[in-house]
Amino acid sequence: MDSADPQTLDAQPQNDASGSLRCTTTVPVDLEPLTTAADMATTLNVDPRFRFTLCHVGTNRNGDHFGEDELRQAFSSAIGQKIDLAHSQDIKDIVGAITAADLAGAGEETRIECQGELYTRESALARLVHKLIARRVIRQVSMECDYQTGTCSVCGQSFRAKADYCVHLKKYKGKEYQGKPVFEVLNGVRFCGLGLLSKEGADPNARITQVAHRDADSPKGDTLEDVTEPSQETQIPRAANSPNDDKPKTEQAPKGQDAELRRVQTENQRLKDEKQAVESKVLELTKQVKQLQSEQQAAARRERAASLIAQLETGGIVLDASTKTAELDRLAELDDAAFTAAKTTWDFALSAAAKKGAGAPPNKPTGTAQTSEPGVAKTATADVRPRDVEDRIGGDLQSRLTERFMGAWRARTNQT
Repeated sequence: MDSADPQTLDAQPQNDASGSLRCTTTVPVDLEPLTTAADMATTLNVDPRFRFTLCHVGTNRNGDHFGEDELRQAFSSAIGQKIDLAHSQDIKDIVGAITAADLAGAGEETRIECQGELYTRESALARLVHKLIARRVIRQVSMECDYQTGTCSVCGQSFRAKADYCVHLKKYKGKEYQGKPVFEVLNGVRFCGLGLLSKEGADPNARITQVAHRDADSPKGDTLEDVTEPSQETQIPRAANSPNDDKPKTEQAPKGQDAELRRVQTENQRLKDEKQAVESKVLELTKQVKQLQSEQQAAARRERAASLIAQLETGGIVLDASTKTAELDRLAELDDAAFTAAKTTWDFALSAAAKKGAGAPPNKPTGTAQTSEPGVAKTATADVRPRDVEDRIGGDLQSRLTERFMGAWRARTNQT
């Protein structure tokens, strides 16, 4: 920021008819005119330091939860970040920077204490802010931060963007759902600034604690003076309906919410473990069921194969022991469609064999049979039985099956 142009707001300082310098700002307070050069010199020579509490362990009013471990790894990221007015993103509203940050307290009392410096030499607005802090008009501060993921306190899901929030965070963050507080546990926090407020923000305990002033009696000249009463330093105003409650309710809330968070996380982990155990058991049972079904199906296929072999033997097709075993194994491996086709073929073969072995029926009337084959007698007496001829079929199974299949096909198509 250019020191030659210290005014940072839209309005510019002007001299009125009396020669007094007047300055207007957007901060809703009255300004006292600087009537002498000595007053101007005093204002430009103020000590710009002040101390404040940036953040606490617990959940703020916006439903954002900061854990102790998260603050321990993130507190140093606040150093060097901007100080602005009410979270303004306008560069003209930047009035200082955070120069130091320390972690104080332990457990649920862990907090980040910081020191800031106002640009009083460069900015008239910063000098005004310094005066408002010294006069306790500006007391509250509000941290600004980024974070990588947020975890829902109810369902335990984590999100990288607010657009992906679960229904709990989307509708109930900072409120209650089925009697349970709903808050977002922030992970990967990085502080990126500080906003000065004239009223309480999301964290009522985030406030200015000391402001520097020049003391002629002090050997160092500059001291940090408390700007918060002891009762205000550690307490939050109690509710009107509980005046005798010694412990502030707003201080109890973070503790209760921490306990609730731990309970929710423990319950969530327990449910995850139970789910994993149930899934493993279901997977094992599924494997056992599939194995039993496979064994039952194999037994059923072997049973129907044995039934077909028995049917073939009854129909006159005799198989030796080794051939019978091999055919039984082959038929047992067939699926339903293949077995049905094999059985149909065997049924045709058995039907043809039955017709061939039965011969002519008795008491068949005498008649004449016609044939169209050349060189063959055109007539034959019906009561004369043809001469039996030995089947010239090899002893191997393939030859016999081929002959049987062909015989079944001829019988089906009425061919001789």
